[in-house]
Amino acid sequence: MLRHPPERDRLGHNAQQLTQQLFDGREMVKAIEQVYEEVLKP
Repeated sequence: MLRHPPERDRLGHNAQQLTQQLFDGREMVKAIEQVYEEVLKP
């Protein structure tokens, strides 16, 4: 993998995006609200 810079860069970018989403408070709140909406549906 390290011999293929484009692939390495793509994977690194994907990991960075995922980390930002996981630790973005607003995104976390939205995800939790969606779970509650599903659980509390009549």
